[in-house]
Amino acid sequence: MTPPPRVTLAIPLYNAEPYLAATLHSLLAQTYRDFELLIFDDASNDRSAVIAAEFRDPRLRLLGASERVGAERNWNRCLESARGRYIKVVCDDDLLAPDCLERQVAVL
Repeated sequence: MTPPPRVTLAIPLYNAEPYLAATLHSLLAQTYRDFELLIFDDASNDRSAVIAAEFRDPRLRLLGASERVGAERNWNRCLESARGRYIKVVCDDDLLAPDCLERQVAVL
């Protein structure tokens, strides 16, 4: 069995089509590599799930809902599913500097 990652990056999203690709590029380009990336789509009615599914990275898991659960429940799903020791919730329009996780994990 694979050991859990040190960090979980979790994105709770709904209708994030305009920004999601840039956000995912910034997360997957991190210099710190020991993380999983969980994307929780709250039954978006745009192309958010399609965009997320186009990213091929073994650290990425796309989890969807068949119907809207709302922002609070979607954020809680992020926390419940995280396997990392540390959890960073990332909004679907956030961009991280390439060394963001490396610097944050060093402090923690």
